[in-house]
Amino acid sequence: FGQLIGAELAIAPLTLFHFRQYALGGSVVTLLMAPAIFAMLVASAVACAWPHDFVFEVIRVLHRVCTWLNAGGMSGWFASPPVVAMIVAAFVALLALAFLRERKRAIVLAVALLIPTSAAIVKSRRAAVIEHPRVTFLDVGQGDAIAIRTRERTILVDGGRGDRVLALLAERGVRRVDVAILTHAHPDHCAGLARVIEEMRVGSVWISPRRFRGDCADLMIEAANASRTPIHIVRDGDTLAFDDVRVVAHVADLNFRRAPENNSSVVLRVETGGRTFLLTGDIEKEAELTLADRDLHADVLKVAHHGSRTSSSASFLALVQPRIAVISCGRRNLFGHPHPAVLDALAEREIRVWRTDRDGSVDVEVRRRSLYARSRND
Repeated sequence: FGQLIGAELAIAPLTLFHFRQYALGGSVVTLLMAPAIFAMLVASAVACAWPHDFVFEVIRVLHRVCTWLNAGGMSGWFASPPVVAMIVAAFVALLALAFLRERKRAIVLAVALLIPTSAAIVKSRRAAVIEHPRVTFLDVGQGDAIAIRTRERTILVDGGRGDRVLALLAERGVRRVDVAILTHAHPDHCAGLARVIEEMRVGSVWISPRRFRGDCADLMIEAANASRTPIHIVRDGDTLAFDDVRVVAHVADLNFRRAPENNSSVVLRVETGGRTFLLTGDIEKEAELTLADRDLHADVLKVAHHGSRTSSSASFLALVQPRIAVISCGRRNLFGHPHPAVLDALAEREIRVWRTDRDGSVDVEVRRRSLYARSRND
């Protein structure tokens, strides 16, 4: 038993540091699951030679046993320990191994291994508290994920692809998402959002019925159903308001011939602290034209479609008149995003440009009606 506790203490800081995940009780669960998994492998081999219903039922029972055992461990996402805490813990552990014996050495090692985990808890709690409204454009590679935060609430717009968004939210102390909004069902916006619904507490999910189809859309529905998360169908003009945040959704009521999924993206105008943000999904020039008669002026523009030349027309930039533009794209991506023509258009209008491929995650905070932007490499 003591060895298992020691293993847990040793593994927890490393998994938190590298993966921002924890799995308390994982070693015990692994020992209990090993016989069931071995029996399942044997049953699967038998099923290949004798595909009988009885064999498949045995596999299903073993699978349920493994699922039940796996639920016995505590796991989740959390902030990573600071590097300094890892170095201090390693140094203290080495001193204990070199100069102490038996019981004293065990006690000091246990204390040393608790340092990074304790530091991660403190870091997570501090990151969870913000004084001013903040919009964070998360560096999820070639995709979009945007967190809108106040002191008490979090809205997540899109989720990139894979688990990276979970790690980035955990690093910022976000344990609950009040509303998750999907702009459109492309994997680089949708897949990570499905994982957030599976792994975190999510109050509700907003989706548009327009062009909502494909594997990623199915994943979203399955995740929402499994977690019993309410789904809200977004209509043009829908409004979401809490604390000091007001979000208005713009949904085009057209069937686009070119890039219909991109052009059907939900566009969000976010007002907070007396400033406005325009989140454009992947709309292209055709959709931009349909929005020409709307009030879309914004201080901060999330450049559409990762800076593709199919978006950000001169007329649209003149309509929005942003002071800051943020481009979410992956490093050395295969699409050539952001396109030089878009960067030139933004430069001509003297718009300050931030890019996740170059700058990392970008925080834009509103304090007394002033905008403060800073980057962070996670």
